[in-house]
Amino acid sequence: MDLTGTVIFEKRNVHVDTLRHGENLVVSGKEIQKAIRELTFDQLLLEQEAYLKEFWNTADIKINGDEGIQEGIRFNLYQLLQSAGRDQYSHIAAKGLSGEGYEGHYFWDTEIYMLPVFIMTKPDIARGLLLYRYSKLDQARDRAREMGHKKGTLYPWRTISGTECSPYYPGGSAQYHISADIAYSFIQYYLATGDEEFLHEYAAEVLFETARLWIETGHFRDVKFRIDSVTGPDEYTALVNNNYYTNVMAKYNLVWAAKAYKELANKNKVKFDDLVGRLQLDENEVLEWLRAAENMYLPYESWPSYRSIRIQ
Repeated sequence: MDLTGTVIFEKRNVHVDTLRHGENLVVSGKEIQKAIRELTFDQLLLEQEAYLKEFWNTADIKINGDEGIQEGIRFNLYQLLQSAGRDQYSHIAAKGLSGEGYEGHYFWDTEIYMLPVFIMTKPDIARGLLLYRYSKLDQARDRAREMGHKKGTLYPWRTISGTECSPYYPGGSAQYHISADIAYSFIQYYLATGDEEFLHEYAAEVLFETARLWIETGHFRDVKFRIDSVTGPDEYTALVNNNYYTNVMAKYNLVWAAKAYKELANKNKVKFDDLVGRLQLDENEVLEWLRAAENMYLPYESWPSYRSIRIQ
C-alpha cells in the first residue's frame, strides 16, 4: 500500500441558536449546510478576500516612517472588524475576541469609542449595533421602573441580554450617562448617513425615551437643571452631583429628542401619530425637554492660564 500521498480533510462547522434560527436547530443547521455545500474552500477564500479588500479600501490608515505604529493601527482595525456583531442580537464584548475579561458583556464603550469607526467605514455594521440597543428598549424601560422612574429608559452599564449584570450600584446603575451615550450614537449615525428611515423607525423612539429619563432624574434649583447622585464615566468618584460629562450629554440628548419630535411630525405623520400615541407623549413634555436643556447646569473650575504661572 502506498502511504506517501497527501490526504486532505475538510471539516465545516455550522453554529445555530434558538434566538436566530428557531427551535428546530437540527433542521436549521442542515439548511445552512446545504446552502454552502457547493461552495469550495477556494471560493470561500476569495469571498473573504473580497470582503476584507473592501474594508481596507475605506478603513485603512497609512502611516509613513514607523512600521510598528502602522502594524498596530491595522491590527486594531482588524480586531474591531472581527469583534463586531453582525445582527441585531449581538454587540461588541468589552474584550472583543481576545480575552475573557468582563465575561463577554457589552458596555457603553462600543457607542462612544468603537461605533464611530464603523459609522465611517462600515455603516451597515454600525446600523446593526444600534439595532441591538433598540431591541433592548423594553428591558431598559423595565430597569427605569425598577429604579423608581415612571417614564423613560435606563440602559444597563454591562449587559448581554439587555438586563443590568452589575451587582455594584455605584459603579453600575448609577452611571446614568449610559443612556445619553447610546442616544448620542443614534444621532451620530443619522448625521453621518442621513438615513431618515432609521431616524423615524428607530432613533426617534430611543431619543424620546432617554430624554424622559433626564426629566425623571434631574430637578430645577436656582433656575438651573441639575442631575444629582450619579457616577461619571471615570468611575473613580461615585455618586456625585452634576457630573459635567453626564450633564452635557443629557443636554445634547434632550435637544435632539426635541429635534426628532419636530422632524417626525413634519415628515412622517403616520409614524409620528403611531409613536406618540403608543408612548403617550405630548408636546408639553417636549417643551420640558427644551427647558431643561437650556438651563442645564454645567459646572467647571476656572484654572489659571499657563502664561500667568511664573517659575521662581
